[in-house]
Amino acid sequence: MPIEFKSLPVALLGAAAGLSLLTGGVVDALLIAGVVVANAFIGYQTESEAERTIRSLQTLVRPTAWWCGTASAGKSRPPK
Repeated sequence: MPIEFKSLPVALLGAAAGLSLLTGGVVDALLIAGVVVANAFIGYQTESEAERTIRSLQTLVRPTAWWCGTASAGKSRPPK
């Protein structure tokens, strides 16, 4: 199950849709289900775009580290 469906508001909306079906509100249940699906789609699209942005930023920034220890002769080695 996608993460977009694993939240308290979505569970409450699912319960509301089920209750609407039990009380004869088929149109209400369909509208609630439509809102849940639309929310999941928007959440998935937003998360995918954020992941693409993070990957593209990672290609721009190459982390480097400087060695600040001492060599056996007591001198610092220059970075390579």
